[in-house]
Amino acid sequence: MLTIAVVGRPNVGKSLLFNRLVRRDVALVHDRPGVTRDTLATQCRWRGRAVTLVDTGGIGSPEGGALDAMVRREAEFAMAAADVLLWVVDAREGLHPLDASLARALRRASKPIVIAANKADETAGLYLDHEFCRLGFGEAIRVSAAHGHGLRELTEALLGAAPETVGPSAPTNSARPLRWAIVGRPNVGKSSLINRLLGSDRALVSDIPGTTRDAIEIPMTETRGPGGASMLVVDTAGMRKRTRLKDTLEARMTSRSVHAIHRADLCVLIVDATEGVLEQDRKIAGIIQESQKPLVIAVNKWDLPEAGRWQPPRHAQAVRDLPFKRRFEDAVRRGLFFMGHAPLVFVSAHTGSGIPALLSSVGQTAKTLATPIPTPALNQVVQDALAKQPPPTRQGRAFRIYYATAHQEPGSWNPPRIIAFCNDRRLLVDSWLAFLENKVRAAFRLEGIPILWKWRGREPDRPDR
Repeated sequence: MLTIAVVGRPNVGKSLLFNRLVRRDVALVHDRPGVTRDTLATQCRWRGRAVTLVDTGGIGSPEGGALDAMVRREAEFAMAAADVLLWVVDAREGLHPLDASLARALRRASKPIVIAANKADETAGLYLDHEFCRLGFGEAIRVSAAHGHGLRELTEALLGAAPETVGPSAPTNSARPLRWAIVGRPNVGKSSLINRLLGSDRALVSDIPGTTRDAIEIPMTETRGPGGASMLVVDTAGMRKRTRLKDTLEARMTSRSVHAIHRADLCVLIVDATEGVLEQDRKIAGIIQESQKPLVIAVNKWDLPEAGRWQPPRHAQAVRDLPFKRRFEDAVRRGLFFMGHAPLVFVSAHTGSGIPALLSSVGQTAKTLATPIPTPALNQVVQDALAKQPPPTRQGRAFRIYYATAHQEPGSWNPPRIIAFCNDRRLLVDSWLAFLENKVRAAFRLEGIPILWKWRGREPDRPDR
């Protein structure tokens, strides 16, 4: 498959051009220079040919320091792996000193290079083409990412620059990869955990909260899901409280993390072991619950509380008598009481402890999502629940379920939707439904997986639960 890396200095419009080329709003776009930090890759098709397009951080960020060095390193990795480089420059500003510096790095890459002079919205005030031609990479193609001008000429130039050694795309597995999003507050160790999962420094890690700004999908090439389906792990920006959002950029970062939850097949909520469950953790868990997504809870930085740096609250004598880890788990369960069905694992991105348990929980959840629920077994569980604890009566009438079947779309990772035929949906009491859900969840190992109900009764249709 042809791989193209989009490179350039900050604020020349790389991410907006990237979104135009893939025809989707994939990369975070903002007027502030240096918004993109991690590399972001996605696939698209140009003239029937599969292409992997890679967006990179601006080389020469105004922030400078170690973070700028990490962004540059990630961009250099993307350049080394690419077949063709798309160098984006600013047609309004003309040749910039950072462009001249970047030109030397591009020459060392020894890759075909296509120059896109972006922001060519107007003819007045544009710098002459010879400013970019003198760099020795050929004539720049004038484009406007904001208005979509010049994109056809640009894609044709990129396809024409592809080396002949890059053949057609290899056949891929038809199963859609399991997409699991790692979410949480800022600075809880999401990117560090992803690097530990992948065994490489794929995500940028810094002590600065908010280092990750966009939702980055990263293939897990060494980890296979059920049925041979590959996995995509999604690194997301830390989700702040609304009252703590400083500007529109942070608001966009948070909204894109929420969007990543909606698009995910499974979510892993990271809780900081040095702080316990905070209000923002509960709000994020609430978003996952409203999105009806499977959940695994991971308590990160577990190596620190084990050293006695933090003690979970103690509620009763019975809790005080439990071992330290059990008391900590009790505190987390109490803090996220409405997600009591979710698996909970203790991990340390620093030491790597608990990583196999986390992968096992994710794998088991994925396996359950891909396994159909047998109709006879489901009806047996429902009838046993009706017999063991009959639903309470309302006005002398009792709720009854006559038949139930689970619908799961083939090739999808959606939670099971149970279609239940009953006498009257209005007679159903929430407490008894919770009892029934616990029985179904225990029978079919639906830990962390929401159960969706579709009721078929004699009364008019009502919203599903």
